[in-house]
Amino acid sequence: MLYNTFENNGVSDEKRTIHRKVLCVVGACVLSVMCATSAVFANNKSLVVDTTQQLDVISQPKIELQVSSVPACGGEASLRYYQFMDSATHEEVLAPPGCSISISLKGAHDDDIVLWNHERIWSGIGSTSAWQEKGTLNISNGEQHSALVTFWTPGVYEVSATVDGLGSTSLRLRCVYVRREIRSLSVEERSNYLTALTTLARIDTEEGRKRYGRDYSSLVDFMIRHLAGATAGRFSDYFHDGVGFLSQHIALTNEFEKALQSIDPTVSVPYWDYTMDKIHSMPDDTKTPVLVAANPQLWREPDGFFALRDGAIVPPVVPYAADNNRSAESRKTNAFGYLRAPWNLNPEPGLTRYFREFGFEQSLSDVWPRCSTHADLVRKSSDLKTFLYDVQAAPHGATHISTGGVDGGSTTNDVWKLINGTSLRIVDFKWILVAMWRLGAVTFPTTCNRFDKVECLVQCPRPFNDTKYWNSAYFDNRNVLLLDHGASAVLDATGRAKVVKAICSTNPRFGEQAEASSPRDPSFWPIHPTIDRLWQYKNLLDPGFINKAAWSSLLDNSTSLCIYQTLGSNCFGHHPQDQTAFRTKTYQPKTGIFERSWLNVREVLEAANPRNYRFDYIYDSFSWSHCDVNQFPEPPSFRSRIS
Repeated sequence: MLYNTFENNGVSDEKRTIHRKVLCVVGACVLSVMCATSAVFANNKSLVVDTTQQLDVISQPKIELQVSSVPACGGEASLRYYQFMDSATHEEVLAPPGCSISISLKGAHDDDIVLWNHERIWSGIGSTSAWQEKGTLNISNGEQHSALVTFWTPGVYEVSATVDGLGSTSLRLRCVYVRREIRSLSVEERSNYLTALTTLARIDTEEGRKRYGRDYSSLVDFMIRHLAGATAGRFSDYFHDGVGFLSQHIALTNEFEKALQSIDPTVSVPYWDYTMDKIHSMPDDTKTPVLVAANPQLWREPDGFFALRDGAIVPPVVPYAADNNRSAESRKTNAFGYLRAPWNLNPEPGLTRYFREFGFEQSLSDVWPRCSTHADLVRKSSDLKTFLYDVQAAPHGATHISTGGVDGGSTTNDVWKLINGTSLRIVDFKWILVAMWRLGAVTFPTTCNRFDKVECLVQCPRPFNDTKYWNSAYFDNRNVLLLDHGASAVLDATGRAKVVKAICSTNPRFGEQAEASSPRDPSFWPIHPTIDRLWQYKNLLDPGFINKAAWSSLLDNSTSLCIYQTLGSNCFGHHPQDQTAFRTKTYQPKTGIFERSWLNVREVLEAANPRNYRFDYIYDSFSWSHCDVNQFPEPPSFRSRIS
């Protein structure tokens, strides 16, 4: 039907437009358009439309995919702080492995037939043959307009929906693991994590790889490797006391996480933000047992860091015994044959946390990391070397020592009386003891009778009152302030004599967390993700913090890479080009997938930079709401790329 749309106002008959309403039905598509006069079509002339008038156009309905609900397994985590190496300009939705994401189609009609599809987005530059997609897409309860999608392999995926006549629409999802604060995990999530950890504790590496694949390694295996590297020699520690500390422990945690995921592909290692314990549970005079009582989620409940009974973990995570399947060179044991540091004369067969210092409760107010400890690390570290040295001390180390504790057996009271009579903190006793061993001022027995504990003492070559020897062998050594972190600097002559007497008359028993066998303790593993998170936060705040100039300064001959360098150590494990002792799984541009490889110290830190990110996990937030708002400002995000 034709009808006039304009009054006859001087426009020629030839150019007079007629409004024709045409119904075009294509599939389910209904479109209203403007057409020209029949004369135009008849004469095969150009279409003429008076643009001064409003055209009555009914546009094509727009269809789009939306996430209809935020799954609990994703928490409040956001991708906006991460600029992934494989990212394009597309917006992405977070989809943790094993997490079912509900997606709905908007804009289609109820009776439209929807064709759903999902695929992994290929971003590699090599062959795709090495890659296999792992994911499922299910229509929800027969509903055509909604679907559940689940992915099991980290990467970027695209879910699309096509409606005949309406076209196609798609949504991109990034499948990455989310590391969250351990207290924010649900009961099920925490149970899944600890169940997988218990499997690592009970099944050896050989059997585990038969059951779970090549990513499996037992807890004993991780502990042996950590212990061997940390006690490689008197002047060698591949993992601590140098600029390689952070890289080595990021790599260690990553390989451990892959072992867990070989058992349960949905779990990731949580982080333990222990500054929260300082804020919420610890007044200035708080003792360690108060920390335990104030945090039942971590220390008392069966699904926390395992229950405590008389100082021992219940159940014992693993029995302590030398691994006869390994060579003597790879095994490090104490005098009782247990896999502990040689300076730890702990005779107990089970995993121990003393939570005390020589039998006495000590205030943690001056050693436990607080908000300002972590904030100062981020704000005051103006160069890479300073950050890498400082991150392992106050922001991290005190948590290990305070959790593990130290006991002195039958000599406990005497040691306490001697140390308490000086200005020395009990927590410093370990630093002096280990430093004396490294400098050769004292030795430890290589064999002791487990049932005759009194005789197993620190071995001192001179009487405690031989001032000349002790000053020469230890206190006046130019390296001592580095080795004992300045602990002995506060001692006068009387204090020195008391400390030597205490050391030479004790059999120090350290809990696992206070020494190199610490990976045996379940509370060990969430500590290092906390400082990894600080590293990522620092790089978000300071875009140029990690660059060529920063690495060049570390390679300068005048730069000390570890505290043992002046003693002749080559600081192996701390050079930027040194290979880490643990394999990491990172994104590989040539294949477009995440693969295990041996990265060096520099490569690990660069891969963990959120500005060019290569790992398959993210942190749930960079917010410290329990701290002063000015201590941790909001970091910039990459909203233009990732949302």
